[in-house]
Amino acid sequence: MVHRHVRFDYPQRKSEIGKVERLDGSVDCKVDDDIKVEEDASFIFTICRSRWLVTNVNEAALSNREKQLRAEFDVYKEEMATKQDELSAENKKLMSTMADLEVKNREMSRALDEAKSKLQQKETVEDEQLQIVSNDLENATHRAVEQLDGYRFIVESLFEPLKGP
Repeated sequence: MVHRHVRFDYPQRKSEIGKVERLDGSVDCKVDDDIKVEEDASFIFTICRSRWLVTNVNEAALSNREKQLRAEFDVYKEEMATKQDELSAENKKLMSTMADLEVKNREMSRALDEAKSKLQQKETVEDEQLQIVSNDLENATHRAVEQLDGYRFIVESLFEPLKGP
């Protein structure tokens, strides 16, 4: 059987057919000088067909690998989406907790400011009362000293005639 669409030069073909490359390595092909042109054409057709089959096998293997990688990627994408949902929910929870803590912090600050204000008012009142008591004590002491001086003068004036000249 001669394939007319396959063109080759027999001597050139004979030197080139020494090795045929395949996926699983290389295979040596021995060529007899007595090979007929028809057998040569059939052999070339077989090689071309084998290369076509190998190419198809390679494409199928690549397609299977691509499918496997896509499946792995889809699983990874699903895991990432789940993780993102979990992190989003946790973020919302933390934001809510943070908002609650901010409210409590403002309330505590307000209560602290009120306590400081009341303490300052109390200290001011106590300072004023202490000042009043101190002033009253000082006035009383001053009056007492004046009274003592007055009594001394009276006592001295009473005892002065007794002392003699």
